[in-house]
Amino acid sequence: GEDHPQTLGSLNTLASLLHDQGYLADAEDLFREALEKRKARLGEDHPKTLSSLNYLALLLTAQERVAEAKDLFCEALEKRK
Repeated sequence: GEDHPQTLGSLNTLASLLHDQGYLADAEDLFREALEKRKARLGEDHPKTLSSLNYLALLLTAQERVAEAKDLFCEALEKRK
């Protein structure tokens, strides 16, 4: 289904592929969608949710949106403790 964990993993993988190909805006949309759906389905502290948070932060870094990326990296790190 649309919110199944494997589907969300595929969504994240597609976003990563778009990121690697330079389609940063499209990748950002998919990373954000995967993140929100993983939060809803798995919870905010689940390792897969935190992985999505890191992927989004990496993308923001590639877009030179460093302050936003730092906030997300810090959030993920704090929740992993």
